[in-house]
Amino acid sequence: MRGPTHVAAGAAFALIAHNYAGIGDDPYLLTAPSIIGALIPDICHQGSTLGRKIPLLSWGINKTFGHRTITHSLIFLFGITAFLKYLVPQYPIIYIGMFIGVLSHLVLDALTPSGIQLLYPLKMKIRFPIYTRTGSMIEYIFFFSLIVIDITLIGGSFKIT
Repeated sequence: MRGPTHVAAGAAFALIAHNYAGIGDDPYLLTAPSIIGALIPDICHQGSTLGRKIPLLSWGINKTFGHRTITHSLIFLFGITAFLKYLVPQYPIIYIGMFIGVLSHLVLDALTPSGIQLLYPLKMKIRFPIYTRTGSMIEYIFFFSLIVIDITLIGGSFKIT
């Protein structure tokens, strides 16, 4: 999936977590780290939003692990959450938001033909039976649907029941 789709999904996951699970006092404070978390797993790809901003780090991770391996795994999801919980224990909104964002990224990339190595270092790829190619018309429709969900949930006028 493209960076903008990951951003929209990270926001949607955070807003849903806030509105329906009561996570976080402020939806905006939860959404910010979730959006960052939604982009971080693609640091392993030099053409990604973050990969272009931090090319040396992106290159190093890609050379060491490859694309959609460790950064698209449960090890990464729980590892980055634990690291942030250790680093900023007084701000759970940061590590919870990051967890939500990384999780959203993993879900979206499992909707692509390549899938993800969720159980890395096992080579087994995980993907949903229904999937779409990155940059396809389906992804664009999905992206705009996420934007509508984001705007609706930010407005607070709609709740999924």
